Amino acid sequence: MIDLQTELSAYRPLYPEQLTEKGYMLTEEISNALVLYNKALENLRNGNEDIAIIELKKALYFYPEFNEAVNLLGLCYAATNQLERAEAMFRHVITSETNSVLALGYLENMRTGDAAV
Repeated sequence: MIDLQTELSAYRPLYPEQLTEKGYMLTEEISNALVLYNKALENLRNGNEDIAIIELKKALYFYPEFNEAVNLLGLCYAATNQLERAEAMFRHVITSETNSVLALGYLENMRTGDAAV
């Protein structure tokens, strides 16, 4: 079974200034996506999955390759019993990353009938 609150402990806020200090070049779109991602994390920790879904969709509008946000959106969908959408998100990450261990694990949990969040 996927436990949303347990899984959330693995997700940390991502701050644009910390990434630029490490030498990453961030566009305005990526910075906007990070802000929305962080808001979604906060909303999820407060039990507001529906608001988090909206924020993650907006984040992915700005930065479609943001696989951390795609995985988190998949968890939100699983938590709200939108299992087909959750599976689509995890499959998206699996096809776009060669080392998508986290998404594979979530998908396996869904396949074995342990999709309750």
